[in-house]
Amino acid sequence: MPLILSQIETWSTKRQEPHVDKATNNYFLLNTNRMVDIITFDTTGSQFKYCQAPNDRRSSPDIIETNSTVAQLRTAQDITPDSKFATLPIYPTLDITRTTTDTAVNTLVEWDDINYAYQTDRDIVLGVCHLVYYKESWKRTTVIVEFATLAAILLEQVA
Repeated sequence: MPLILSQIETWSTKRQEPHVDKATNNYFLLNTNRMVDIITFDTTGSQFKYCQAPNDRRSSPDIIETNSTVAQLRTAQDITPDSKFATLPIYPTLDITRTTTDTAVNTLVEWDDINYAYQTDRDIVLGVCHLVYYKESWKRTTVIVEFATLAAILLEQVA
């Protein structure tokens, strides 16, 4: 599976992203296909360059330090998903207050297009998460996804 849940120690980026600025000690679901130059960091964790938009040559990679070991990251990189696509229940709006009234729409998303997923405190209470992916390689899209379904898909792929 190209995705791995990892606790972020530091995340250095040139982009202005409020949730990344608050990433320290929080968990993110990261796509291992965007990781390069993975090295051991602080004896137990790892450090790597993370290409958020790998098909955009104008984008420079971020530097992430995480609690995941190099071996864990390599193992996640080596897993091949059963399908090239995931069917994810995506809410039609980014308005978090509407998740209790709106119905999520099953949407096909290519695993390779997924950048990362994260949860805010409010997301946890509502059972959702924010998913960032790139449509057509350069169109950055942030959506709200049902967390339980995403977790079930990931667990099924790893089993």
